[in-house]
Amino acid sequence: MLFLPVCDFCIHLAVLCAGTVVIAIILFLGDKVIKRAENIDERRNNNRTKAQELMDKLKDQLELHQFLQ
Repeated sequence: MLFLPVCDFCIHLAVLCAGTVVIAIILFLGDKVIKRAENIDERRNNNRTKAQELMDKLKDQLELHQFLQ
């Protein structure tokens, strides 16, 4: 009977530790998802900037072409 509360405490402690590990893993994976989303957003912004620059060049070329006709 004396060992039962100690074992019960150990079980609760083990469950608490396992829960802490699960929370740490979730937080780690959440950080990875956030970093990945930031990376995707940065690439999207860069692509939009490049696309806008190309669109401006195409408009200039069209204006020149129309002027020369």
